[in-house]
Amino acid sequence: MKINSKKALLESMADNGGLRGAYRAWLRHQEHDKTLPGLHYTKNQLFWIGAARGLCENRDPNYEKSMFNTLPNPAGKLRVNGLMSNIPEFAEDFHCSPDTP
Repeated sequence: MKINSKKALLESMADNGGLRGAYRAWLRHQEHDKTLPGLHYTKNQLFWIGAARGLCENRDPNYEKSMFNTLPNPAGKLRVNGLMSNIPEFAEDFHCSPDTP
């Protein structure tokens, strides 16, 4: 399957900017958020988990192939992994080393 690189780049830029903007806005207003007992994630990590979950989907592979040139984004897994791996705040909040994907 060939990728429409121009469209993919524009969508990735929009995803990246939108999510980073949402994170900054959330940081300004999250002081009253509480974590759940027994859940071993920080509030910041829970933001990223929620964001990734919101992008999850289960597309039929045949549908995706047939609609590839009209779908606005790549499949959920590729979209989430690509997006999160390019956001420094995500890496900081999960303590990812620079050499990890």
